[in-house]
Amino acid sequence: MKVEVRQLLERKASLVTKAREIAERDDGGSAESQKSIADIMADIEKIDARVTELESQRDDEPPKEENDDEPPAEKDGDKDEGRSLILRKLQAIEERMKQSAGRQSAASLGGSDIQSRAASAKYHAAYFEQYLRGREIPAEYRDLTVTGGDGASNLITPVKLHEGIVTKLNNLLFMRKFADITTLTDAVSLGNPQLTADIQQASWGGEATVATADTTMAVVRRDLSPILLSNIVKATWKELQLGASIVEKLISDRTSLSFAYAEESAYLTGDGSGHPLGVFTASASGISTARDVTAADTSTHTFTADDILKTIGSIPQQYFERPSFGMIVNRNYWTKMLLLKDGDGHYLWQVGGAMGGQATPFAENIRGIKVMRSEYAPYNGTPAAGQYILCVGDFSYYRIAETPFVFQRLNELYAASGKVGFLAYKFVDGSPVLESAFARLITG
Repeated sequence: MKVEVRQLLERKASLVTKAREIAERDDGGSAESQKSIADIMADIEKIDARVTELESQRDDEPPKEENDDEPPAEKDGDKDEGRSLILRKLQAIEERMKQSAGRQSAASLGGSDIQSRAASAKYHAAYFEQYLRGREIPAEYRDLTVTGGDGASNLITPVKLHEGIVTKLNNLLFMRKFADITTLTDAVSLGNPQLTADIQQASWGGEATVATADTTMAVVRRDLSPILLSNIVKATWKELQLGASIVEKLISDRTSLSFAYAEESAYLTGDGSGHPLGVFTASASGISTARDVTAADTSTHTFTADDILKTIGSIPQQYFERPSFGMIVNRNYWTKMLLLKDGDGHYLWQVGGAMGGQATPFAENIRGIKVMRSEYAPYNGTPAAGQYILCVGDFSYYRIAETPFVFQRLNELYAASGKVGFLAYKFVDGSPVLESAFARLITG
């Protein structure tokens, strides 16, 4: 029944459009045009009758269409007056059709209330496609917008597009690939318990021996309070006229890249003040200097293979077997590591060979530990004391708290250059939550 009603309404919309085109032509008042419009009106009345019959069969009786807004019957007169009356009548029909379409959309897309409709992925995706292209949005879709204090209309990204952007970010960023990520929807912060001292070993004793209570384990809490991260992604008018899937890919790709650069930098070197706390930042709230291994050379401030292996060896064994265990290093330091040679001039690291490991698409290995190269890991071309070289550890103990992406369409800001801006933003924070799972090599 719902399918037939929808088809009838679509047919009615087509007839109204056709009648309007005839009425707006130069000869809209001609006898031929009047006959064509009359025939169309007759067809519309038949459709209305059939729709009413079908809706009356439903359990909940739909609101009756009011005809009070119809203009009076057309009187004999000049062509302009007749044409004006026809257009007003068509407008009245179109208004009633919008109301009817709203009821049909609510029924087919998850209910009549705002929350249930907004939860419908199909409903949200249909809205978002129109929103990206800048087309007029039917009134029944507008309850998905969130009006901010500036009166601007913002849109929470559909689940499909949000997941697409997040997937791209995870592929671009090593930290996101392995980190523990929580999406906040109804909270402003995420509490993170941090184990600052582990529990003591269980004690042996006789059957009547009372166990000794643990006094070493200590837990503190650090809240992750997501911080605003935003950018404006621009698209040309021509690009926005492309197919829906292409438009979504366009926005998704550009948003992913713009946020990837900012997030990777913060997750590695952020100071935790107005930014996430990075793994290369010494902090009691993340990874303290207690987890630093200092290179032996204090004169030239360089490092050796021994320094690298000592750093790896400083991490407890239980973290090594996890897929999230690895090493992050700047590309320039990685090159220096590859150039290390033994006394006979042979390179120490044979990537993929006996002393290395199998290379992967995103990393190479040293002693079976994957090495992830990032442009945003720290590097200073002038060697000095106190410079971080690498961080190795189990990166699943880096926690990220974030909100879904939100978009706001900026129609006028770039109109002079033939473009439309999309203000994309979310709130995000991150921090290491267990320092014993990490170690860093620092120059002496």
